Amino acid sequence: MISCSPLNDFYSPGIPSLGLGRGGVNRAIHEMEHSIFEESIVELAPHLGIHRCLEQIWKSFNLRARLFLLEGDSLILRDCVGEYSCCPEIGLKIHPKSLVWEISQKGKPANLTESYYQKDWPHSLPEPVTIKAVIPLKRADTLDGHGEASGVLVVDAGDSPSGAIDERDFQFLEVLGILISEILEASILMKRIKKVQKEKEIMEQEVAHIFRNSFTVIGGFARKIGKIAVDPRLKKWCGIIINEARKGESALLKWRKSHEEGEINFD
Repeated sequence: MISCSPLNDFYSPGIPSLGLGRGGVNRAIHEMEHSIFEESIVELAPHLGIHRCLEQIWKSFNLRARLFLLEGDSLILRDCVGEYSCCPEIGLKIHPKSLVWEISQKGKPANLTESYYQKDWPHSLPEPVTIKAVIPLKRADTLDGHGEASGVLVVDAGDSPSGAIDERDFQFLEVLGILISEILEASILMKRIKKVQKEKEIMEQEVAHIFRNSFTVIGGFARKIGKIAVDPRLKKWCGIIINEARKGESALLKWRKSHEEGEINFD
């Protein structure tokens, strides 16, 4: 039997493999720029939290745990913990006519008994599967309070004899399912916030560039006019315009520096 716990094949393809578990974190620190490493850890944190939930199921009940996420019209395997004769391939799709798919469509957690196995359900793993519980996962929806399906948590005993999990343990699994759903929702929210922040930074840079160019042009024209002006009053006005343009540029530079340092101070 193989103990399966694939930390490096997680949910987001964009997350770099950190080689966790074999001194890989130390190697990554030396191989990556510090900022990139920190960003990777922040993105990886929700997935590690979910992985710990699956590990808790394995440690508490000696039952295998698998997480499938709904991607398009398919349930895709994104994490698994437990002992397998052959470690499941991350990215594996749930069979569309499987027991897990049917329960996920109904949207209600199921504590499975022998009656569920009277039908010969197809499944995707190349080894015996005795599913003990299926917990559908839902995204939070503050508008109608129902939520949207996001995936499913599957708990099985491999080729061990089946039998329903007692009610208290099943409630524990339901709580873990809620926790995983909340972590997934938080992860999605973090990505949205990060995207908005990036767009905000780009917009601020563009606005700052436009203002700086404007101050430069205004000051430049005022200097040229001041050089050829005969009227003393016009020369004086040009001097005022030049000084105000310099003040504007100076304030803009202070704003950009303060913004980059996280502090806004024009004193």
